[in-house]
Amino acid sequence: MGKYMTDIDEARKLIETRIPEIEKIVAGVIEEEGGEYGYTVEYGENVAFPTKEYGSYVYPAGEYEAILIPLEKEKGPKVKFFLFEWLGWS
Repeated sequence: MGKYMTDIDEARKLIETRIPEIEKIVAGVIEEEGGEYGYTVEYGENVAFPTKEYGSYVYPAGEYEAILIPLEKEKGPKVKFFLFEWLGWS
């Protein structure tokens, strides 16, 4: 069985060190899908987003600690974003 992380500061440090890896994954997915998007990978404690429903899970609107990956067409406004909510910490 793997080790479970129980220290939030340790988890935050791990996330911050993995940002370059996440950027490579995003670039690969965009390339595989034939997209022409610019992007940034942002990690923060006050990421605002609206109420979202994922299957049977409902996340109320608010500010969450999250990794946000806004996608931008090379010409034009931001078109969409992916949000990975911080789960497992209260």
